[in-house]
Amino acid sequence: MKLTSEIILNNLDKLESLKKDFKLLDDYSKENDSEKLRNMYSEGRPYGFISIMSFIDFIRHQKKLNQEVFYNKKITIKEFQDMLVKNAADVSVKKILKSKGKKSFEKLINSSRWELYSGNKRRRGGLRYSDNFLPSTAIIANFCIQNQIEIEDQSRISEWYTRPLPSIDTTIKKEIDLTNQIVDYMFDSLSSQNYDFRRINVENITKFIQLEIERKMKQIEEGESVKLIETTDYYSGLSQNKVYVVKSKDISSGRLTVSIQNDLGFTRSYPYRIFETVSNLRNSALDELLNDL
Repeated sequence: MKLTSEIILNNLDKLESLKKDFKLLDDYSKENDSEKLRNMYSEGRPYGFISIMSFIDFIRHQKKLNQEVFYNKKITIKEFQDMLVKNAADVSVKKILKSKGKKSFEKLINSSRWELYSGNKRRRGGLRYSDNFLPSTAIIANFCIQNQIEIEDQSRISEWYTRPLPSIDTTIKKEIDLTNQIVDYMFDSLSSQNYDFRRINVENITKFIQLEIERKMKQIEEGESVKLIETTDYYSGLSQNKVYVVKSKDISSGRLTVSIQNDLGFTRSYPYRIFETVSNLRNSALDELLNDL
């Protein structure tokens, strides 16, 4: 295969779009404090942000190594050689890389020596080289793109250049916003009462809050009707404003899911956040009507 710029450019565009949709991702891309980054990473895990955050980490790391994730300008042979030599860990490999141009590098990346110099294979004596190419990931991928180098094994190129970023369900934004609102409300209310938080048992209170919230979340009956209210292409087999019957309910990955028979006749689980119960919609309509009287 010959590597092209299409995937990495699409991944960069998708990242910028997601950063506009989700403040957490934008904040993560701007943060440098390691402890805050760990906390944000943990916060993003339940929302399926791990791949996106890992891509942000990759961009951050390559910048620290004075490389661009995508090079708009032509990479000179000297620039390429200098970066490879600088980032290689083993002295013997540095010497080998000093003279690598387009043709000789194409031979190297498609040879068994690549696995050897990457530390994936043992050399004589049973010892291994360090991974001499990992720190040069970005410039290697871009050099291959610019010079249309044929790559027999694409695993030797970073997946960010060969695999599209996964799609993110944008309806999750409302889930994040509502979660943050509830947490802010709880702590604002508690702080106003001047409770001494140092006297509580955090494990017991966390467990109690979780059980109570789960009980509230599950207040939907099997056989109850729900209406699709969110416009989304992320989930197939559903129609906007159509009413479905709940067959079962569950809490999965911290969120309420309902099983329904979709338009294709299959019973599938979907997050409740994209629906609203018909009874809630009816009550809301009645409230509006009474308010107008």
